[in-house]
Amino acid sequence: MKTVALIGDSIRIGYQPETARLLRGRAAVYGPAENCRFALYTLWGISAWLKEAGKDLAVIHWNNGLWDSCRRLHGHEPFVTAEEYGNTLRRIIAQIRFSHPDTPIIFATTTPVWPDYIENDNATIGAFNARALRVMSDENIEINDLHALITKNPSYIADDKIHLTPQGCAAAA
Repeated sequence: MKTVALIGDSIRIGYQPETARLLRGRAAVYGPAENCRFALYTLWGISAWLKEAGKDLAVIHWNNGLWDSCRRLHGHEPFVTAEEYGNTLRRIIAQIRFSHPDTPIIFATTTPVWPDYIENDNATIGAFNARALRVMSDENIEINDLHALITKNPSYIADDKIHLTPQGCAAAA
């Protein structure tokens, strides 16, 4: 049986169990036990996580962005610039292609937050998503537009203003 590797932050952790349920009997689902946090952290861990996932991967589905665009980590500015974010995404792609050259990659866009969420804002998330979409287009990587899905269904954002409700996790899966 092939494996679907889910790499990403706490949004991925939220929808991973439902993804595993939906794929039961058709594919195994792997995700690192830890939160893959921001893109530089994912770059640091991607080789080990993919080794742990195995060689027989059907697809690598991956996201980063909420931590990268978060102002809490770096005062009043995002943790990294959109340009740094884009450059790191390219480096992650290179690492994935080095270890799993024939495995399709899908990148999931960063989900929106409630407008009054103090640590992130949707304008910055939009700029980071725009940068990611340019990178993924350049690299011929498929997009799973979770941002559009959640924007159309804001009730999928949990009371903590950033994570997804059970219904949001089911829709993302």
